[in-house]
Amino acid sequence: MKTNQQKDFSKFFNTMLKMRKILDQTLDDSDEDNIPTMLQVQTLKTIKENSPITASELALRLQMSPSALTQMTDRLIKSKFISRKNDKNDRRLILLSLTSDGEEHLASILKRMEQKANQILAPISAKDLETVVSIFEDFLQKYEK
Repeated sequence: MKTNQQKDFSKFFNTMLKMRKILDQTLDDSDEDNIPTMLQVQTLKTIKENSPITASELALRLQMSPSALTQMTDRLIKSKFISRKNDKNDRRLILLSLTSDGEEHLASILKRMEQKANQILAPISAKDLETVVSIFEDFLQKYEK
């Protein structure tokens, strides 16, 4: 027999899985062949916000292994969304930046995500949404310590 804590965890975990599925679908209704993953979107967003950024700093911020990050950045470079250059002062450092194509692509993706999020969140009252956001912020603040 499950304890209340086990039941609560199971309910929380199942709810989070359902929420993730909904969030993952924010990009699935696109008619593009090359639909980015949420991790690719986060990568592009992080590069834009911190450009130029070293590969090691990006891996740290995204909590990815260097090898996994290399694979992802190789795909984004191949798609011409980011560029990779050596630092002029320290050739050992690799700097990543968004290309103009990457900026346009990211803006388009974020716009679609916002439109989809507005559709998903439309049935939720502003007060309930504020409560949910507050709970998640509290959770993240405690988790990230």
